[in-house]
Amino acid sequence: MFKNLLNAAKQLANKIDRDEIQPTKIIGLSENGKKIANYLKHLLNISGTSIINHQSSVIMITDDGNLHLNKLIHAVNLYRQKKVKKIIVGIPVYKHEDVLNLEKHADAVYTIYEPETFISAEEFYRDL
Repeated sequence: MFKNLLNAAKQLANKIDRDEIQPTKIIGLSENGKKIANYLKHLLNISGTSIINHQSSVIMITDDGNLHLNKLIHAVNLYRQKKVKKIIVGIPVYKHEDVLNLEKHADAVYTIYEPETFISAEEFYRDL
């Protein structure tokens, strides 16, 4: 599906850009999530040193799709407790049912591909 993580991040950036959302901080939750976060920071021209100003911050949480739903929801809830303005999640590939559950917690969820089932995200990246 994706040539590599950079290709996946570009597709996510295009979706985010179309909606005119400008995250103030992008946080990767896994090793590959951090790679996606760094690509997105570059593509969306976001400074890597943003301080979280709770009332006005738009936080974006990223992962490659391997992180379990409960861990993503936990991360969203942690930032929700900090009273940030908005929490969005960007995951190139994630199980459709899990996206529906995640949407109940985050303000927005951006994905490129939502298969009904999959074993691991590596199925969708050629370079992993």
